[in-house]
Amino acid sequence: PPERQIMVGICCMMKKSKSKPMTQILERLCRFEYITVVIFPEDVILNEPVDKWPLCDCLISFHSKGFPLDKAVSYASLRNPLLINDLNMQYYIQDRREVYRILQEEGIELPRYAVLNRDPDKPDECNLVEGEDHVEVNGEIFQKPFVEKPVCAEDHNVYIYYPTSAGGGSQRLFRKVLTSTFMAWFLTLINAPKVPAANHLISLLHILVSLKESQSCGWN
Repeated sequence: PPERQIMVGICCMMKKSKSKPMTQILERLCRFEYITVVIFPEDVILNEPVDKWPLCDCLISFHSKGFPLDKAVSYASLRNPLLINDLNMQYYIQDRREVYRILQEEGIELPRYAVLNRDPDKPDECNLVEGEDHVEVNGEIFQKPFVEKPVCAEDHNVYIYYPTSAGGGSQRLFRKVLTSTFMAWFLTLINAPKVPAANHLISLLHILVSLKESQSCGWN
């Protein structure tokens, strides 16, 4: 009798399953004689109960904006496929503070950073003093240039703040435009229009990362 096919389920939003990187991965998977790829339709993921989702032997599933991660976790509990990536861990990686914590626990070198919490119930985490070429966050000084990131990993409003020697102000970094280091971003955007740094210090929670130290850690 013919060998049984291994059903590989792809459970993610259509924008991700149809992306160029995923398309290339799926093309390679389909070259194996005994692998059949099943892409879960986005409408099914969003609107059908998990017991109506396609069956699979192993599951590739990852969160993105609008994806019902809770349902994917329920599906995995119901059908018990082999999980290629950890679903529960994806709750953590939506919070940049958790990502940094995990990296630190694994002994991975990080640039120096601070978290500014705008929660009025935690005034000790919301101490900000802005100088001409630096900011002081909860007593810790960050010289410009530095990068500001929202705590939510789904929020891509990331800003670089310039020293006065480079014209001052700040510039939003655009995703997937360049793939080189932060310093390359800095050099590329150095002549872009600047806006006052204080204009962007309004989010409830955000992270400031030392740009120079991110270079020494090899971060891109």
